[in-house]
Amino acid sequence: MTELTNTQNEYLAKYEEQQRQIHVAAQKREIALRAVDIEKGKSANLRQELQEKEEQLAEALVSITQMKNNEAALQGENRTLKANQVSPEQLSALSKTSDSAFTLKDFLEWQKSQAEIQATSNKKAKKKGPKTIGASVVALALLSAGGFGFKAYSDSQSNNERLQK
Repeated sequence: MTELTNTQNEYLAKYEEQQRQIHVAAQKREIALRAVDIEKGKSANLRQELQEKEEQLAEALVSITQMKNNEAALQGENRTLKANQVSPEQLSALSKTSDSAFTLKDFLEWQKSQAEIQATSNKKAKKKGPKTIGASVVALALLSAGGFGFKAYSDSQSNNERLQK
């Protein structure tokens, strides 16, 4: 009976050792799986960060493109102003106004209408006395200065807004 008990004890001891080794191996696999899960999480975070950086880069490129387009438009307006012989005084007067809806096109149309008004007033001025002519010229000059000032100010405000963006 003792021999049978010893045999069973030896068998149980071997079985216990075998089960302990299986358990240790399972624990090692669990640790390895957790490490893989951690690496997957890190990878997902890095992917998300990369995607955010790509979006920021795309926004920056769009912003740069818009700034270049705005620069080209401003250079075109500058050439147009020079071609229409707009004086620096007129530009500085325009820069002191506050309506941003007044554009270069509006200014050029206004300039043409002022030229027509001046031509018409010159014809009428020949018929009227010198006081009326002087008052008309002063009024026209004040209107012109106000309009130019208005335009320049709106352009500077638009430029400031563009630069701030």
